Amino acid sequence: MNDAYPLRPFRINDPGLLQKVIRQWPLATLISGNIGSACISLIPLLVKNDPSGDMHLCGHLDINNEHANAIQAGAPISFQFTGPDVYASPDLYTSRQLPGWLYVSVKGDGIIESIMHTAQLRNLLHESTTAFGGTQQDFHLDPGDERIDRFIGGIKGFTIKVIRISGIAKLAQDKGTEDARIATRFLLGTTDGSAKELLDLLLSETLQDNA
Repeated sequence: MNDAYPLRPFRINDPGLLQKVIRQWPLATLISGNIGSACISLIPLLVKNDPSGDMHLCGHLDINNEHANAIQAGAPISFQFTGPDVYASPDLYTSRQLPGWLYVSVKGDGIIESIMHTAQLRNLLHESTTAFGGTQQDFHLDPGDERIDRFIGGIKGFTIKVIRISGIAKLAQDKGTEDARIATRFLLGTTDGSAKELLDLLLSETLQDNA
C-alpha cells in the first residue's frame, strides 16, 4: 500500500479488523510465480496468530492442483480475500454523487513457512470444518475419523507467514457519513445478512480513523 492509494478514508488500519474480514470471507485467491506464468488458486484459509504475534494463514489443496508444486517451504506467495461487492448508482445517495463500486477486500504477501505432516493436516481439517461451518452446522470432522484416510494422501497442507497485509473497505466514506451509511446498508443487502456487525464496525472504524 502506497501513501496515495487506496484513499485514506477506505483503509482498514486495525490488524484485528483485517483478521475479522478474513474470518468472515475466508476464500482466498492465492498467487505464485511470475506474470504470464503465475499459478492462481481459490483456497479457503484459516487465520492464526503465533505466540510472538505473527499472523499465519493455513490451508490445504489437492496435490493435482498445478499450484501444489509452487507450494514449497520458503516460497513467496500473494493472497487476496474478497468480501461483498456491488455497483452503486448515484440514485442511491441523498447528495449529488457519481457512480462507483462498493466492496471489502484484504490482500498481502507472505512466505510458505511449512508443509504439514499427517497429524497436522488432520488437525487442520478438523479446525477448518469447525470454523467454516460456524454455529449453523452441527457437523465437525474429528481428526481421527477413518474417512480422512481415503483422501489425506491426495492433499497438501501448508502454513503462510504473513509479511505484508492491507485492507480496503470502500463504503462511500468520502461522500459523508449519511451517504456512507446508506452505502453500507446497500452493500449488506447483497449478502445473507451475517456480516452486518462487521460492516457496521468497518464503517465506524474507518470514519473514526479519518475524522
